[in-house]
Amino acid sequence: MNTAFPVDQICPQLCRAFKSNDVILSAPPGAGKSTRVPLALLNHFPNKRYLLLQPRRVVVKHLSQFLASQLGENPGQTIGYRMRGETKVCEQTRLTIVTEGVLTRMLQDDPELTGIDGILFDEFHERNIHADLGLAFAIEAQQLLRDDLRILVMSATLDIQAVKTLLPDAKVLSSQGRMYPVQLSYFGDVKLDKLSESVLSAVTKALAETEQGNILVFLPSAKLIRQCGRRLSHLNCMVKPLHGALSLAKQQAAISFEAQGKHQRCIILATNIAETSLTIEGITVVIDSGRVQQAKFNRQCALTALSTKMTSQPSTIQRMGRAGRLSEGHCYRLWSETSQQRLDAEVRSVIKQVDLTSHLLDVLVWGSDFSQLKLIDYPDAAQLKHAEDTLKLLQCTDAEGKLTEAGRKAHSTGFHPRVAAMLIQCLAHSKHSNTPILAACVAACIIEHSSELTDAHITLSSEAKLASWVQLTNSPQRPTLRKALTFCERYSGRAVQLAWQQISLVDIAASFALAYPERVAFQQAPQQFKLAYGPSFSTKQLSLNSDWCVLVDGLYHSSGELIAFAVMPCSENALKQVAAQLFTITTSLQLNTKKGQLEARQLSKIGDSVYASKPVPIGNDFDWGAAWKQAMLNGELDNQNAVLPVDEAGHQWLQRVQIASALSFPGFVDVEFSNQQLLANSELWLDSALKQCRTVKQVQQLPWVKLLNNLLTWQQQQTLQAQLPERYNLATGQSPFITYEMLSSDADDNFVISARLAVKLQAVFGVTQPISLANGAITLTLDLLSPAGRPLQTTQHLGEFWLGSYQQLAKEMRGRYPKHPWPEDPANTPAMQGTKRFHGV
Repeated sequence: MNTAFPVDQICPQLCRAFKSNDVILSAPPGAGKSTRVPLALLNHFPNKRYLLLQPRRVVVKHLSQFLASQLGENPGQTIGYRMRGETKVCEQTRLTIVTEGVLTRMLQDDPELTGIDGILFDEFHERNIHADLGLAFAIEAQQLLRDDLRILVMSATLDIQAVKTLLPDAKVLSSQGRMYPVQLSYFGDVKLDKLSESVLSAVTKALAETEQGNILVFLPSAKLIRQCGRRLSHLNCMVKPLHGALSLAKQQAAISFEAQGKHQRCIILATNIAETSLTIEGITVVIDSGRVQQAKFNRQCALTALSTKMTSQPSTIQRMGRAGRLSEGHCYRLWSETSQQRLDAEVRSVIKQVDLTSHLLDVLVWGSDFSQLKLIDYPDAAQLKHAEDTLKLLQCTDAEGKLTEAGRKAHSTGFHPRVAAMLIQCLAHSKHSNTPILAACVAACIIEHSSELTDAHITLSSEAKLASWVQLTNSPQRPTLRKALTFCERYSGRAVQLAWQQISLVDIAASFALAYPERVAFQQAPQQFKLAYGPSFSTKQLSLNSDWCVLVDGLYHSSGELIAFAVMPCSENALKQVAAQLFTITTSLQLNTKKGQLEARQLSKIGDSVYASKPVPIGNDFDWGAAWKQAMLNGELDNQNAVLPVDEAGHQWLQRVQIASALSFPGFVDVEFSNQQLLANSELWLDSALKQCRTVKQVQQLPWVKLLNNLLTWQQQQTLQAQLPERYNLATGQSPFITYEMLSSDADDNFVISARLAVKLQAVFGVTQPISLANGAITLTLDLLSPAGRPLQTTQHLGEFWLGSYQQLAKEMRGRYPKHPWPEDPANTPAMQGTKRFHGV
């Protein structure tokens, strides 16, 4: 069959351009990018060899079979493929279809890509991190080593300008699509918990409105696929699941035309794995839930947190296009037309959401770092920091972040760095026994094939069942076991006998902990466990009789709740034998609030979590000053970090010097008097006093003003007293304290200063002008009090007060306080203290 495709029209132009230029091809769904362009290049350049990248394993096999059939061949001849665990190529292979991780490995092994003339990046709009890194590595190889290497980037919904920034000299081509008309219907917005009901309604409607063709239903998760599968089981249709957690064989069965039958309609329930180049025969109806499951790696428990969100507009176009590949079709969207307009206009970049540990190791082995690579989007600093910390924890990098020999060895295994590091570290403990090696190999199978473990209903409570499972003939885990054993035998220099009776669940769990130290947990309370670096979780629904365990599988919700699906029992001793570096013992000072004193405790920690604590005596050489200072920094004395526990006089001193600095008094310019700065310089004024303290009360009763004044020169002290005096001298001979406060400040250095004086009203008779401080920069606010000390009035201008509201106030006060003076003319009355009799009035 030689059906024409729209992309055929530009293939000659593409081939001419590709002879001397990189090419960016934008072509919508159905144009024939994946099937026509590779064959056109092979035909136009009969002596050249190419790599074609596909983001999904199932597509690699399916596409290689299809392209080979176009040449009348089988895969492994002119058309071959390479993916993890399976390769089908020969010396005559000219087009090798690979998964993106394979390209990265090929470039690292041979940066010149000897024998390869061009790389074709298909479905680049999916923004897979492997594709981003593969393109970045290819560009570097092209610029530094292979100026004859050609790069072709193909996509259906592509941001041309973004890719042009990476390939500025590339020729940009575009093709029309080939899609039959698709009748579009909106069901209205559907809540997530009602989605399976709506899918049943939509499928029933589609079966009634269409007479033939298969139905493709897009759903966000395997869980919803199972729910909808149960709801649709009563229909006279074949119902097939299609998602990434299925084995490759089951994925191929879902898309195989032969497996669907000729007279029975088929309903394929798929995740976004079916959006792009994967061809599913006979699809004429698409039912789109509009949802996609977004994965975000949680650093604390090394688990992927999944959340279901609405997909993007480009994704909905891709999905709808699946209904119009073969004939006129129908698309039912389970949301409203209004909601369609609110969907994201671009596909979210994966590079900002995933765990970067393995990718960072790839970049380090490549001899670069993320900042030097040509990428459309760059990871966040927090992501990179976590990946760097993880590689250090796994001993793949040193303290400076440089690649270690263990890191290179880990990368050479082809496993994820966590699994590789586990195997390498277990080898170090296997000089006299094969037990650590066998335990690590089983743990590798558990990590790499947890979905198969679930499908096989294998519980993690039987060594015998696990041993049978890892050796199961024709299973995905069996090659993993062989690969891990081969690596261990090569580096240990001896054969490893499969003596399964020698290992226990505890051994396997301890090995697992080397790969995922974040998943080690200890019992806090009955059926409640705490992770080494993260949150707690319950084991009520699990069978566990141990004080220690490793979390094998679970789900971390965005709410912060961690749900454990599978755990393995472990022990402190077993963990210490293989992963002693995870354990630390420190002495910590803690404030006993009841006793008001510091106590020393020895803390036993796994990761960041304390699993045991016991009191220890404080020695004679103990540094009390440093301990109290640390308590202040930790906020243990007043629940605020880095705040001095000063008394009121000390607080006022701090306010006065901060105001002096803000107003740029001589000697106070560019001088910082914050709590943090004072603590940083504590050796100049505080440490010797703290060394004498044994209780919190003694710290609080220190002569704070005297100590703080030691930071000022004699001239600074005189300036401070003259401009911002502690007290105000009244005519009555009293000297009440002035209360200062810096009320606010902002980024523009705007601030409001308050200086207040609480004084009985009679003590300021005769004062008529505002009272100024700091050379007129501050006006003193007077809080006028009654003879009983109760607030009467607040003012900054006594002259106005005497002539105004005082008169009414005096009438009221004469009846309430008849023994005290309330003159008619207070502005010209001498200041008084006490009763009228005391003053002879």
